[in-house]
Amino acid sequence: MTASAHYPSLVDRSVLITGGATGIGATLVERFVEQGARVGFLDIDQAAGSALAARLAAAGAR
Repeated sequence: MTASAHYPSLVDRSVLITGGATGIGATLVERFVEQGARVGFLDIDQAAGSALAARLAAAGAR
């Protein structure tokens, strides 16, 4: 993940992103996680969603 602006107001906030497994949705998921938000995401592409969840978990996301 790349460095971005830090928004302390997002820490421990809950975010739900639809279409979150690929493209812009996946980038949003990653950026909200970087900010410390609790993120849930949905997508019809189950394989891509599982891959994103695994990448986030490997990077330390809970």
